[in-house]
Amino acid sequence: MKRLVYKVEDVATLKEVGAMVNQPHLLGWRISVVSDRPADVAAANMRNMSLLRRSDVLSFGWRGGLWGGVSSVLAILLIGGLYGNGDGFAQQVLLVALPLCCVFFGAWEGGFLGLTKVNPGLRPFMAQVEAGAFIVIVDVRPEDERLVKKLMGLCGSEQLAEYCSRIWTLRGPTRPRRGAS
Repeated sequence: MKRLVYKVEDVATLKEVGAMVNQPHLLGWRISVVSDRPADVAAANMRNMSLLRRSDVLSFGWRGGLWGGVSSVLAILLIGGLYGNGDGFAQQVLLVALPLCCVFFGAWEGGFLGLTKVNPGLRPFMAQVEAGAFIVIVDVRPEDERLVKKLMGLCGSEQLAEYCSRIWTLRGPTRPRRGAS
């Protein structure tokens, strides 16, 4: 899948894009819009980008869980010597519950921190969003790529970037292979 990023300047053009891409015979495209004006996006019959894709919640959640796991291992090493080598209830709680609690708390806290951060793939476009433009992101199959480019060009939108589709982020522009013309 390819991820194509377009800039639309005004609401009338966004409505035209919405009318062009929301036709019943055009299937398999995931289209979302990044904007500070969600009412205008809804009026154009398009979807706002979800919070999970717009923020960096998932990567911060993974980082928080990882740091929670590391801190639980350190806590077990430091506190584990207090209980000796016995098979007591306190040692079982320490070895099972403490790592789980630390990992889950770290992932929870990391997710909250990630809600405050913008997705790194969207950072280059956020200045244009703050200036009032709409950023339209289209995930499309390779066989429909030319059609999407033609439709978006007919509507008067400007293509900003083209990415390889990756899970959850917009990172990494596509680069031509060596030897390819």
